[in-house]
Amino acid sequence: MKKITVYILLLLLLSSICSCLDDKNNYDYTPINELKGTISNIEKNYSVGIDEDLVITPTFEFTIDKTDPDVSYEWRLDGELLNVKAPSYTFNSHKIGLFELTFSVIDNKTGVKYSASTDILVRSPYQRGWVVLSDVDGKSTLSFIKIKTLYGVSETVNIWGEKVVRDSIAYHSVEKYLVKDLGTNPKGVFEHLGYPSTFGQVETVYDELVVMQDRWVELNGNTLEREVYTEDEFYGDLPVGGFKPVEAAMSYSAKFIRDENGYIYMHTKPVANDFHAGAYMSIPLWNYTKFSALYPVQKFKDRNMDAVLALREEDNSLVIIRNGGGVKNSSNDPTFYDNTVKDTGEIVEFEGEDAKNFQNMRDESIVTMKTASVNVNGDMMQAWVALMKGNDMSYQLRYFRMKNKKWDIYDYYENDLTSLKNKEYTDMAVFEQKQYVVIAMGNELWYCQYVKGVASAPKLIHTFDKKVIALSSNDIYLYPKYGVYNGQLGVALEDGSFFIYGVEEKNKQESGLVNDVKIKQLYPNEESEKEGDNNFGKIVDVLYKIGNANQIVQYDL
Repeated sequence: MKKITVYILLLLLLSSICSCLDDKNNYDYTPINELKGTISNIEKNYSVGIDEDLVITPTFEFTIDKTDPDVSYEWRLDGELLNVKAPSYTFNSHKIGLFELTFSVIDNKTGVKYSASTDILVRSPYQRGWVVLSDVDGKSTLSFIKIKTLYGVSETVNIWGEKVVRDSIAYHSVEKYLVKDLGTNPKGVFEHLGYPSTFGQVETVYDELVVMQDRWVELNGNTLEREVYTEDEFYGDLPVGGFKPVEAAMSYSAKFIRDENGYIYMHTKPVANDFHAGAYMSIPLWNYTKFSALYPVQKFKDRNMDAVLALREEDNSLVIIRNGGGVKNSSNDPTFYDNTVKDTGEIVEFEGEDAKNFQNMRDESIVTMKTASVNVNGDMMQAWVALMKGNDMSYQLRYFRMKNKKWDIYDYYENDLTSLKNKEYTDMAVFEQKQYVVIAMGNELWYCQYVKGVASAPKLIHTFDKKVIALSSNDIYLYPKYGVYNGQLGVALEDGSFFIYGVEEKNKQESGLVNDVKIKQLYPNEESEKEGDNNFGKIVDVLYKIGNANQIVQYDL
């Protein structure tokens, strides 16, 4: 038995020796040519218009072959392999939608593939940009200045002092007199924002444009085609005595219109994603109560933002019109549930100590009041800023917010605008996130802050040769890590010229007080002038169209 065990051990030892003799010592310890870090110069998300070129050129570095790597490239669009072998790709789409683009770099020596993907949102060319309403031979005509995103083109410093490369926007493409013969006697244009959710729809209209004229018309926000004449949305006959609208407050849950007789008519919606479901009642609100003004409203995200403000004619007091309507945030069902709409149209009085500033006004009047919703430490409330005018021709700025379903005035602030006394008011543009307004007085532009606790005097920032006709604002607000973006101001003059300026706030103190303000012309520019000049004839109104209610609280370049 012992001999057998010895024989077995000898056999195993012999096999091991033979294996060693056959071994050619061919151990390959060559390091793998790995990617150093990640693929860069490709964003997670892009947003472009239809037929707009987007050039994407990713960059990368290998750990070994750094200067001249032996690689090949792949591009896939929504999973489908494209016939593109270059390190750069130009994306262009003829239809709106969301697309996934994947870039891959392949090490030809090892066959190892490294990839990075991005989502590209293709929007209508008219979803966002500047709208110019002109009077052409007495008829309403719209022009459109398109927005173009320039990716990774500028360097700045964010609020933490870190250097960042960021995107920018430019205005190169202009379509003059794009929509003609909308109606007669144009008076103004405003945006009706819908609910900021798709409810599962592939192609969604987030907004509509309403052109105020002899016969108001509402346009599709993506195509600028006519959807309906406002007067056609009444249930049954038009109001007794006719219907001539002058002001409106529209949200995704209800629409309110004041006519020249001072009556307000209400249109309640059954669903949040249809601008025209439901109808106006031909009986005015609140037993034929007369109102001398109806102010714009913003309703976004929070279903409890249910206040519309109007000025009651009888006592010159500001009152609240309930604007209920909420959907379940976790559902794709756009139907409003009953307990959120039952109070819509109810008139409510302001409460609290500061309510007196807008009640029984005898020595002053509201010149204009516009929405000024601000995200304060994550607490989003409806807010307004009002320009007041005293009987002595003095001006004052008043800002306030309202908590959800409470009628008290919160964070009230007022600022005397002594420098503007006896001047002729034209228009006001509000920069909601940056908390300032630009007021046009004749041919002058004045910068005025409304930061609570900060005593800020108006600053004259520009004087034109011609009178200012209309203003509008594009208040760009991104996360602080991208740095601070200047607000953009659109200015229309009586000679038909239109300009876009960047408003540069300088020497800003910790308190929020800004000591110096400059404006820098963005449009017309060298590129836009290749298409034509910046004259739009007899301009009536201008508007920056944001396209989606989400843009109110977080701008998307």
